[in-house]
Amino acid sequence: VNTASSTYLETLSDDCIYMDATAGNRIVQFLPATGSGRKRTVKKIDTSAHTVTVTADTGSPDSIDWAPTRVLTTQGAVETYQDAKAHTWYVI
Repeated sequence: VNTASSTYLETLSDDCIYMDATAGNRIVQFLPATGSGRKRTVKKIDTSAHTVTVTADTGSPDSIDWAPTRVLTTQGAVETYQDAKAHTWYVI
């Protein structure tokens, strides 16, 4: 479990990332999808109007449910993602 308040790059040991966007819009960037089956949960924990953008690896053709990003906009918004296959993350 990690709590972050600035742009965050996922690590292989992460399972849950709590993001505080109080001071501005924030980004969580995933490592490349390989089909490993690993799961990541991202939760927006602040009450601000700022967003948390979850992005697939920007250096590859990765996607999250066929899009390059997902956006969490409200306090408590939470999504779990799975590295389903090469270049593909799914929201589960």
